[in-house]
Amino acid sequence: MSALSQILVVHMATVVLESLLYGVFLVCASAIMYLRISRHNGGRTFLMRRDLVTLFTMAILPTCTTFAFFHAFLGPTGASEYYLEDWRRPQVTQSALTSVAILIGDAVIIHRLWLIWNRDIRLVIVPCVSWLAVFACGTAVHYLLSDPSENRIFLLSTLHWVQANWILSLVLVYPFTSQPYHLTPFQD
Repeated sequence: MSALSQILVVHMATVVLESLLYGVFLVCASAIMYLRISRHNGGRTFLMRRDLVTLFTMAILPTCTTFAFFHAFLGPTGASEYYLEDWRRPQVTQSALTSVAILIGDAVIIHRLWLIWNRDIRLVIVPCVSWLAVFACGTAVHYLLSDPSENRIFLLSTLHWVQANWILSLVLVYPFTSQPYHLTPFQD
């Protein structure tokens, strides 16, 4: 199997899996929004606006991937030329959109943590610092991928920044959504 056919197979699998997972997300998000609307008798609350923003943000990434895929096959250069030469612009866009989606999701978790734990600022200091670190890593990955002078997508330094980005997001989400600091919620 040639390198070009391997690249095309990977991109086809990405489009199919991303569309499938977005469909699952869309069904679950629609069910949650329906339940919230029926519970609040159609009133617009902060949670519903936040959910709409999250839904819109999460819709951009699969749309961008699908658009790039169809542009590769139906565009003027053809799939082989597109994925071998013109891949940088969609890759940088998808990297930036992924970073924004991760930041929005982590900010929602921090906000929920702050609300659940009685608006105690001490409990969200560490997650906020971790969120800033996720922002810095996402910015570094975006900068490394957008540098036109070098093909950095396969360099080890880029891999380190990508790994730091998802590890910091995991560090932010996992420990602080379970029993933080062994406190009981809504204490006085």
